Amino acid sequence: MAASSDPPQKKRLDSWKEIAAFFARAERTVKRWEAQRGLPVHRVPGGARSAVFAYSDELTDWLKGPGREPDSYRSPDDPGQPPARAVASRTETFVSQRIISWLLLVVLVPSVAVFVERSRPYLKASATRHVPDPEAQELYLKGRFFWNRRTPDDLNRAIDYFTQAIVKDPNGAQAYVGLADCYNLLREFGAMSPNEAYPRALSAAVHAFAAGERRVAALRAPALASLEAAGVRLDYATIADADELVPYPDSEKLAERALFAIAGFVGKTRLIDNVVLGEDPAPVASAQDLGSG
Repeated sequence: MAASSDPPQKKRLDSWKEIAAFFARAERTVKRWEAQRGLPVHRVPGGARSAVFAYSDELTDWLKGPGREPDSYRSPDDPGQPPARAVASRTETFVSQRIISWLLLVVLVPSVAVFVERSRPYLKASATRHVPDPEAQELYLKGRFFWNRRTPDDLNRAIDYFTQAIVKDPNGAQAYVGLADCYNLLREFGAMSPNEAYPRALSAAVHAFAAGERRVAALRAPALASLEAAGVRLDYATIADADELVPYPDSEKLAERALFAIAGFVGKTRLIDNVVLGEDPAPVASAQDLGSG
């Protein structure tokens, strides 16, 4: 059987996926380690988004960090044993750590129990319902006032108020419902063109993301309603990793910047647009017409 091109102690890992698997962590975690902690990752020349690779022995050395005992990373081919003095030192350290741990438990457990008992009413109340932001609630009520007038101009004013409410309180579900109600009525009036719907859809997501909203489903919902209101036959409305372009499921909560891309058909014309949440400003221009499809 042919020998591997790389010895076991210097295996080459040719993607973020393999590097993440080496540490049994998510890809976003090892990317953060590279940016913040100097994880030794190499890039093939050719651009900012070129392929990456790493060597397992360099990753192992990085794991050791300053002051780490090299014996704990002894090669399996090395039959040597750590010196007796090192074994005794580790034993003493282990015993000391166990004693300190038990002392901390004795001191902290009663304090934590008292804190939890005193906090129980507050924790129970917080878990049962969302307390809306007062400014967001006022904006929501103004939006409902104009929504109830049921005219195209008033519905557009209601959309503005609901959007402001979402920016003030991204966790307030009622503003999202109001926004969807407006878009549904505008569809009946035929008052929203596709060129207006695309920037509105992406702008709502940009503002919500900037205000702290990280739920994929909540960021997509107003956009879907806006496109439906304009009579767009949806092709896709996807939130994905801005670098790897891997789509996130609706259940995901975003931690960093993300790409929001939408595409749909108006008749035979295909319209697309996209924005990087957490990086690009809210769009104001119309969607780009890519021609007949």
